[in-house]
Amino acid sequence: MKPITFELLLNFLVSEMEKKGLVITNYTFALDNEFVRACNEFCGTSSKIDKYREILQQCITHEYIRNKTVSPLTCLAITQKGVGIVSSNRRSKEIDDSKTCLKKLSDIVLEHHGLFIAIGVILALITLFIKLWWNK
Repeated sequence: MKPITFELLLNFLVSEMEKKGLVITNYTFALDNEFVRACNEFCGTSSKIDKYREILQQCITHEYIRNKTVSPLTCLAITQKGVGIVSSNRRSKEIDDSKTCLKKLSDIVLEHHGLFIAIGVILALITLFIKLWWNK
C-alpha cells in the first residue's frame, strides 16, 4: 500500500467535512488512532500515527492546517489554503479526465519536446553518417 501524503490527508479532511455538512470554522479533528484508521481506510494507505504526525507538522508549517488550541495535534482545523489545495487538485483531475486521447498525446509531446528534438537530431546525424559512409 502507498504511504500517506499531505494531498491525501487534505482530501480526506475535506471529504469528511463535506460528508458531515460542516464548514471550515466548525470542523475540527485530533490525531488519534481512530483518525489514523479512518484516514488509512479512506485513502487506501497503511501509515502509522508517527507518519501522520510528520505529515500534519508539514501541513501546519505550510498553513494548510492549524492548531486551534495550545496543545499540539489535539484540536486541529483545515484552513482555507488547505481547502484550496484540494479544490485545485480535484479540478486538475477533472480536466485531465475529460481530455481526449489526441489531447493527451499532444500534451505528452509538448511536455517532452526537448526529447523529440534530441531524437530528431540523432536520427539526422545517423542518416548523414550513413549517407557519407555509403558513398565511399
